[in-house]
Amino acid sequence: MQQLALKYCLISFIVLLTTREEVLSKSYIPKNVISLDYCADQYVLKLLDRERIKAVSHDSEKPFSYMRQSASGIKKISPNAEQILKLDPDLVIRTYGGGPGIVNILSKVNIPTVTIEPPKSIGEINKAVEIASKRLGVPKRGLELVSEINERISVISQKNSNTTAIYISPSGIASGTGSIIHSMLTSLGLNNYSSEPGWKSLPLEHLILNSPDLIVTASFNDFEKHYDAWSIKRHPLAKEILKGGNVIEIKGSSVSCAGWFILDAMETIYEAKHE
Repeated sequence: MQQLALKYCLISFIVLLTTREEVLSKSYIPKNVISLDYCADQYVLKLLDRERIKAVSHDSEKPFSYMRQSASGIKKISPNAEQILKLDPDLVIRTYGGGPGIVNILSKVNIPTVTIEPPKSIGEINKAVEIASKRLGVPKRGLELVSEINERISVISQKNSNTTAIYISPSGIASGTGSIIHSMLTSLGLNNYSSEPGWKSLPLEHLILNSPDLIVTASFNDFEKHYDAWSIKRHPLAKEILKGGNVIEIKGSSVSCAGWFILDAMETIYEAKHE
């Protein structure tokens, strides 16, 4: 009896290993996918049929999540190992969710993860879509999305001009070089007013003395009405600057993560420039 039980356990273990090896192979099509953060949510919600999505992040329906309407009715999960293991996914996709340590933890139980690095240019968005779609088992959908991105870009892309523009986030931070926002502005033929790399506090005095030609600003209305929300955009000088006729407002969800949806913001800016 003991030998029979041992034999049964051994067979079960071999079957488990075989299944996990199939999951880890690039040709495997995952059927139970979990997304750990709202940036990764966008790829899962855009590319996968609902029945293949096991869970998405708790931020998936927040105002800053572009695909928030598609997340309705799907199970929400926190990015910790205990919750992930309970759902027994065959693929976990993330950008930052769970931190780098989660990948190591899940690898020990043979749950594969895909980490999408935040794109810093339109070209990198295309690559991220291609990587995500292949690992999710829907490469054709990825290619179709990339084709759509390139077609929309071809209509609005402009050569460099003498027009300067600054992007101001909902929290009053300006985006400099080396970011997807910088790529957005330059693809539209605009010179980024914030020439230093990274994100910097809004230079109010500088803006008053030497104003840019365009100010691009984003907002999340639900967040900004919150009693505990504070932004330098509430400063009297900032309010005065943002009253000008050179202000273009875009939806915050279109730029909260670097994804194909930044095209919505770019088209808004392009149309405002050509009115």
